[in-house]
Amino acid sequence: MLGEPRVLAAYAAARKVDSHAVVGFTHGLIQLFDGHSALVSTLRGVGMNLLDVVPPLRRKFATHLVFGV
Repeated sequence: MLGEPRVLAAYAAARKVDSHAVVGFTHGLIQLFDGHSALVSTLRGVGMNLLDVVPPLRRKFATHLVFGV
């Protein structure tokens, strides 16, 4: 039944996995866009251009952002 400690604990455990994945992903994005080396900048630009010109790749990426990694 809703509100029971057992049900709440199971829900919290399931959400914990998702929240850790999202935090890790966003931390990775911060690291990627904070890099100032020429190699990182070039690779980042290539990746962004790929997302721009390959709609299936862009949709897959957007799906991960919306529904979790």
